[in-house]
Amino acid sequence: FALQIHLINRFTKDRDAEAMTLGLMLHLAWLSFLPLLARPDLLSLRFFAPLDHGPFLHRWGVIAGVGFLGVFGTVIALWVFMRYQREIPATRAAIVYSLEPVIAAVLAWLVLSEGLGVSKIVGGVLILAGNLICELLRPEPPAQIGQIPIEGAVVAKDKPG
Repeated sequence: FALQIHLINRFTKDRDAEAMTLGLMLHLAWLSFLPLLARPDLLSLRFFAPLDHGPFLHRWGVIAGVGFLGVFGTVIALWVFMRYQREIPATRAAIVYSLEPVIAAVLAWLVLSEGLGVSKIVGGVLILAGNLICELLRPEPPAQIGQIPIEGAVVAKDKPG
């Protein structure tokens, strides 16, 4: 994620998030089809044959699931990265990204009733503790010249005369 964080922070500062997302998705689309040049048989209907078996709802459920993940798990997620990551420091973005496995494990436990073993719980606690330590030990940003912090707020000093 380090390279992704760096590149997003570098290239999205003065650019439109929607255009960046569209460009990225178009590049990912054509790069995803490059392997088909070596194996054109993968694009045949035979490749999709497993969807022909089973109940009607199962087949459409698979197709709907792939579509849902494509839209929400890829397009919208990348747009959120492009739009909002540029507004926070790279270190804070890295902290947020490190919470991904914890959130995924909790959602799997809540939604899918997956078990949380001791190793998963210990790992989640370690990730949360690491994030908490990073936040508590984070140095305060230096005050800008001409500003004095007052009870958590920053107020500009009056100029003399």
